Amino acid sequence: MRRVAALALALTVLSVVTVPMAPGAEAAGSRAVVVLDTSGSMRHGRDLDAARAAAEVYAGAVGDDVAVGLVSFAATTSTVAPTTDREALGTALDGVAAGGRTALYDGLLAGVRAAGPGGDVVLLSDGQDTASHAGLEDALAAVADGGVHVDVVAFRPGSGSADPLRRIALAGGGRLVTARDAGELGAAFRVAAASAHRPPVVTLPAAGGAAPLGLAVLVGALAAIGVGLLLWPRRSSAAEQLDAALRAYGFGATPAAAGPQEEGSSSAVARRVLGLSERFLSRGDRRERSALALDRAGLTLLPREWLVLRACVLLAGAAVGAVLVPGRVLGLLLGAAAAFAVPVLWLRQRQSARCGAFADQLPDTLQIVASGLRSGFSLPQALASAQDGGLQPMAAELGRALSAARFGLELEDELEQVAMRMRSDDWRMAVMAVRIQRSVGGNLAEILLTTAATLRERAGVVRQVKALSAEGRLSAWVLMGLPVLVGAFLLMFRRDYLEPLWTTPVGVGLLLLSALMMAAGTTWMLKVARVEV
Repeated sequence: MRRVAALALALTVLSVVTVPMAPGAEAAGSRAVVVLDTSGSMRHGRDLDAARAAAEVYAGAVGDDVAVGLVSFAATTSTVAPTTDREALGTALDGVAAGGRTALYDGLLAGVRAAGPGGDVVLLSDGQDTASHAGLEDALAAVADGGVHVDVVAFRPGSGSADPLRRIALAGGGRLVTARDAGELGAAFRVAAASAHRPPVVTLPAAGGAAPLGLAVLVGALAAIGVGLLLWPRRSSAAEQLDAALRAYGFGATPAAAGPQEEGSSSAVARRVLGLSERFLSRGDRRERSALALDRAGLTLLPREWLVLRACVLLAGAAVGAVLVPGRVLGLLLGAAAAFAVPVLWLRQRQSARCGAFADQLPDTLQIVASGLRSGFSLPQALASAQDGGLQPMAAELGRALSAARFGLELEDELEQVAMRMRSDDWRMAVMAVRIQRSVGGNLAEILLTTAATLRERAGVVRQVKALSAEGRLSAWVLMGLPVLVGAFLLMFRRDYLEPLWTTPVGVGLLLLSALMMAAGTTWMLKVARVEV
């Protein structure tokens, strides 16, 4: 297990971090090319100055490690090879002048060639072409065959010229952003920089540099999880001998509610981490509540191990949120909130599934116990026969109760503990019938058979109610999932449309308000669709 964890950790880190490249070397996909329309249509006002400034904004936004080139086109095209020297790029932009006709498709072909496979191209044009030797279909084929990512900034496009630009963006798997005036060019190029597609390779900076905070946190989180797997404490031989002795009495594995165990061969780091977790759980009744929850879910983890695991998941979720969500603080909060909720929801689902399985097996178990009592078995013998032929979790719970009774504890008290762990009022009533029968006498087999018949009839009513309310529950899930799915779709394909929700105060307020309304609506719909029997 430890070798597998070590290999997984090594592969994860290698997939995220690469060795620093020599100065001037460029990896595939680390090139971007700005294709600017410098024809006579750019002479108006300060259009060309705004285009130069927008190109510099794009070069700064894609990152200093990305080589950025320049293609300017009027009647002819001019190409500046991609370079990481931003001063050279600025000098090339300063030397651009507007005038002449428009060779849009020739300029796009030159940009595709300069970017190369896996590169990025951002095209600024109004959609008109009056001087190209190539046609639109030639340009679309070059984009599709060249393996480049193309974003298009439509600068005051005419009524019939927006369609070619849209087709170019579609062929390049990019976005079409419209700028109605020169003041919108900078924002449009920022959107194109955010949309730029590059392989998920992070180059460590040279000595003295600093890695991006989000990626550093992500690597740290993955390392923490890997260390947690590598250093996870193993039980000592004494604990294993105790488990073997308990299994001889039918206990099975040591329950999660057991006290602290020896770490044996675990490292000092693992012991210290688990010690801190144990100290946190020692306050109040945290250990008891956590042990009961893990026991109810059928997990063999100790409370302190579960706490450490949740801490690792929380760290990883916060790191992933910081990397994926724009805005580090917002990403950290969202990632941490999701990572905090997911283990809790997963544990509750495990508990609900196990308790539901116990309730489904209860009528058959009572029938087997009643049949054993009628055959002349004592109550412990009848319960043992039900355990031998039962399914999980019923067999495990009966085995625990009978094993405790062999150690001298009261059987009725242990059966009551089973009802408490499995949240079963029906089993509690059966235990109450056992107590009454032992106190005043009576036919326990008949009582258990009547209880089993009642439970079967009620289960049939529950299934009928679920079938009749299925449409309402399905509608509730659809209404709850629709905003989330639509939001995820827009975030992937129209990110600029959603960006005001987290970049403006009004948007943040609306986002919080919508989250509160979704929570209230979800609660109301689930209560309406739930029918108690």
